[in-house]
This record gives sequence, C-alpha cells and structure tokens, in this order.
Amino acid sequence: MTTELFSGNILIIYAISVMAIICYSNFEENQRMFLIYLLTYGTVLLKVLTWQKAFLMLGIVSFVFLEYLSGDKRKLEIITRLDYKVCDYLFLMFFQFHLFFFLVAMCFFAIRECTDRVYSNIFMVVSGVAFVTGEHLTITQPFKVKTISSVMSTFDRHPYYLFSYEDNMKSRFDMLCAFEDRTFFRRSKSYSSLSMEYLREGEVKKKAFMCIRKTIRHPKELLKQLKYQLLGRGHSTPEMQLIRTLGVERGYEHRYVRKIYELVYSKIFLSSLYNYYRGNSGKGLTHYREYLLYIYVQSVLTRIGNKRFSPFSSVFEKPKDVANWSMDGLFVACLGLSFRRVSYPMIERYHSIVEEFGLSSGRIMSIDHDVAKGRKIPNVSMAELVH
Repeated sequence: MTTELFSGNILIIYAISVMAIICYSNFEENQRMFLIYLLTYGTVLLKVLTWQKAFLMLGIVSFVFLEYLSGDKRKLEIITRLDYKVCDYLFLMFFQFHLFFFLVAMCFFAIRECTDRVYSNIFMVVSGVAFVTGEHLTITQPFKVKTISSVMSTFDRHPYYLFSYEDNMKSRFDMLCAFEDRTFFRRSKSYSSLSMEYLREGEVKKKAFMCIRKTIRHPKELLKQLKYQLLGRGHSTPEMQLIRTLGVERGYEHRYVRKIYELVYSKIFLSSLYNYYRGNSGKGLTHYREYLLYIYVQSVLTRIGNKRFSPFSSVFEKPKDVANWSMDGLFVACLGLSFRRVSYPMIERYHSIVEEFGLSSGRIMSIDHDVAKGRKIPNVSMAELVH
C-alpha cells in the first residue's frame, strides 16, 4: 500500500526526508543544511531526480526551513515581510551556507551529461570537489552571524517602553553624530550608507566628487578608492556599526561579507524592529532614532589610551544617564570609537566640533588623563555648567 502511494512520487519522498532532517532537534542549523545538501546532491548523482528538479526542491525546502520553521523564534516574530525574508534567506544561503559551491557542483554535473566520457570524468571530479568544499564551509562557517533572538537580547535589556527621552540628550546625540554620521537625523527612512537619503547629503556628495576627481587624475587608484569607499570605517552609519557589533559572531576579518551583512540587515532588521515596536508597544515611536543611538552607546566599544571599554557607556560613572554625561568626556569617548588618542593636535583636528559644542581643550586633556589612571568620566562638571 505504501509502495503504491509513493510510486512515481519521489518528490514526496524527498520532502519527507528533508522534514525528518529538519525535525531532528539534536542537529544545529548548519548540520541540517549539510545533510540537506548531501541528500539533494545524492538524488542527482544517483539519477533519482534531474538536477533542475533537485535544485528547485532545494530552494523550496531551504526557504521554508530558514524562514518559517527556524528555531530562531524572535526572527519569526520580527521579520515578517516577504521581501525581507527573501533578503535574509539569500544572505544566509550564500554567505553562511555557501550555496555558491553547490551551484558550481550542480552546473558541472549538468555539463558532464553533455560531454564525452573523458571530459565527463573531469567535470565529475570538479563537481565533487566543489560539493565537498561547500559542505566543509557549511559546517565550519568561517563567517557566522548571530540569531535575531541573540541580537534582540540587547534590545530586551533596554526595551523601548522604558526609554525616556530627555531634552539634554539631544546635544549628546548630536555630538556623537558629528563624529560618526551627520546625516543620521536627516535620514528618516533609511539606515545604511547605500540609500538615496544618505547619498543626497551635501558632505557625502562632496566626498564622492573628490573621489571621482582623484580617480580621473590617477586611474590606477580606482581599485584602491573603491575598496576604501566600500570598506572604510567612515562609510558605515551608526546603524550599520550597531548591527555589526550585535550580529557578527565570527569572521569579522571577512570585510566584504561583513559589509554586505551591515548593508542588508541594517535595513531589514531595524525596519522590522520599528514595525514590531509600533505594533506591540503602547508607547509612540517619536524618538525611535534616538533610541537606536541609546542602544548604540550601550553596545559598541571605545578605546581611550590603552584601555578598552565595552560597552561605550561603561567609561562613564553613570552609564545610563546619557542626558547628564559630560560633553568634554563624551568628546574623549567619541575619539576612542575610531581608536584615536587624545592630544592637542587631535583636538585641533576636530576644532569645529570643539567650537560647536563649547568644549574646553584643558578639560578634555584632564579627563583623558583621569581615565588613564582608571577613573570613570563623571557627569557634567561645575566648570561645564558655568560655561
């Protein structure tokens, strides 16, 4: 009876086999994908399925597995838009589960069927090598991102409904943006440097024009300029830095993949988080962008002298009292975001910020000296209040 039911329906048998792999709870996600690849390649190798059907089935079952049957419960709650799910799926498949090598293996296997015996064996070997390489990388995962549940744990420690925006926070956040990204508050709907809102800004246009002019004068500098524009720290928005800090588990040195991760997930995660809060929070989202900066200072790392402070806020005596942080102390901490040391030449380099916020070079140097001795940065000093 069972034989008759499944006779000629190998696709059903394939789907049931995949479901058995997915439902086996002792396997990690990468181990399940390893077995799904192995099962799919095996069906093609044994001519149970054509490579076209096998690839189609792989796409369907892997999408359902990663986006609808995932063990990452918070992802299922937060990332609900279909286009965001597709973006998440494609990133995971190509950069964490190395689908490219499986595609190469399938392509050479397909070419093998159209060639004579000598070349057929060569293509079979190439296909096998590509498949084994992909399987190895799927298990070892040189670049791995954290689950959305893990990323959300930071936001859950500082939930939006407990975030109380104060007017004094504005000057602190403005200074942070003066160092990191002056377009931050002028961008209402985007979170990355790959957006029209970001590119429309005057200073960004100026940088682009200077880059183009330099490339025209020195064509050999093109690749160098492209690499700098794509990978340079100054071209990551605070949102991208936040996603990188919270989301990258290992493989930080894989800069191209990491940058793609920042660009993709700063959009799909932070947009989804906004919609999630809007639908589940009884509090309005008037200060969502300020909230992101608050999470930023409670997450990223800064370095002052030879000391590292993680998170950024831990260098202050009262980490959560952002509204009353010392402005001169904040200048010192912001310099540390890019691992710059405090010195009079460095202060002069940022003289526009010093003047804009009415800072004191003497107080900045004094605070840097105190932090070097192991002291925390106090809240607003009397000297600052008088100023």
